[in-house]
Amino acid sequence: MSPNASPADRTRRFLERVAPGAESQWANIDVEITAERWTPSTEVVAALLTTLLLRLDAFAPTIHLRVPTGRNRQLPRLTDDSLVDALAREHEGFLSVGRLTTSPASESDVRFVLGGSGSGGISVDVDGWRAGLGAATGRCDGVPAVAAFAALLAANEVLQQMLRPYVRVRPFRGLVSLWDLRIDGADGPEVGIIDLDAVAFAACGGVASATGWSLALHELAGTPRLVDPDAIDDEATNLNRHLTASFLDIGHPKAALLATMLDAAGATSEVRVVRWASEEVEGIEAVIASPDNDGVRRQVQLDLPRLVLAGGTGDHGTYQVARHSFIDGACACCLWRGDLTDTSPLDGVARALGVPRALLKPHLGSSQPLPAELLSRIEDESTRASLASVPGSQLVEHVCATIRVAPTAPAVSAPMLAAAPGVLLAVELIKERLGAPTPLRTVANTLTASTLAGPHERWVISRDKRPGCECTDELYVTHFRRKWPSA
Repeated sequence: MSPNASPADRTRRFLERVAPGAESQWANIDVEITAERWTPSTEVVAALLTTLLLRLDAFAPTIHLRVPTGRNRQLPRLTDDSLVDALAREHEGFLSVGRLTTSPASESDVRFVLGGSGSGGISVDVDGWRAGLGAATGRCDGVPAVAAFAALLAANEVLQQMLRPYVRVRPFRGLVSLWDLRIDGADGPEVGIIDLDAVAFAACGGVASATGWSLALHELAGTPRLVDPDAIDDEATNLNRHLTASFLDIGHPKAALLATMLDAAGATSEVRVVRWASEEVEGIEAVIASPDNDGVRRQVQLDLPRLVLAGGTGDHGTYQVARHSFIDGACACCLWRGDLTDTSPLDGVARALGVPRALLKPHLGSSQPLPAELLSRIEDESTRASLASVPGSQLVEHVCATIRVAPTAPAVSAPMLAAAPGVLLAVELIKERLGAPTPLRTVANTLTASTLAGPHERWVISRDKRPGCECTDELYVTHFRRKWPSA
């Protein structure tokens, strides 16, 4: 590992993008987390909130974790020691561990009260399918994955406290129902065993790791298919957002790490350390799609699973979760097009292949593959082989879907930003498995929010189909209806 690389690198880039100058002040605040009641949901909140703060690494605040030493439930990846000791062991190697303490704060910048009235601080509330801050319900009992979202709201509160002198933030107060996605919304049913049969993960990175962490709070069954070609990088820069990994997991495949987490909760995962390809959808009904490349999301959609649940983040603190049924509303090909709006698809492909744009362009309308002379310019042998039979007219889509196109700027992220869509994807999958008429199926198809604000009355919206998209093509629609006659 490079001596200059650390899990703080991508968080630093996020800060530079959102609030230049803020990074120098981030570690100079105190956050106190205290439990008035020690319930399973309280423990989930305390564990995930502390985890997200610890993964800020060099930018983490001093964390005063004031909770009982006894444990009342198992948590993903953590030992059965006291929660403070288990979290310190999991995050060994992070600079932030040196700022984790059980002592009270003489003067806290942010104080959270779990399972209480919030006296002297901000209450973190979990009530069935409802999660919130400052509602002072005195309750911290509910659906485990919803408790994970309450922890996320609290982590966002700390982020906002750190950024408040530099950017405009809008703290969230109140309860939001993850059952109907409404402020002060309805409660939902109890959750039993979650069956992950016929579910695939297209990418097992930062967003998916939060999905896995939230699902693993429940009892699981079934054989999910986990597809990702990548490993935790040797520079450790992606550890800030990977809840499936610590320093000991550097070099391990992301799919295998996600499998370990899900299988500990009862699943029997099928691991595939490969890029997503059409054969991965065989036997799959629903796909959780959270790759860095929007081209992969579109490829997943065109492989026509019955359902695509997709999540992603933006460089300025926004995050999005969408439900795509192909027939109704915007499909994934309509919505996820970030890689096509920066300059042009051809520019990205030329950069990925190392071939001048001007040489590729004349072949894009051809039914024939690239000429041998042009293929020989591609340095990577496996890439040359994969393109040898691809018609020029399909080149751009093929490369975007199967070959990682380097972004034009370094990736930016923060632990709570990556976790936000991940937790919500887990909740949406749980509701889907319950057969619930969820808002993302009956009312709208897209949820959009920001770590600088929070849930709001219009965070769920409808997105229409894009004219000319494949989901408006009669051949695709006919094939989808034949494959899924009850959809």
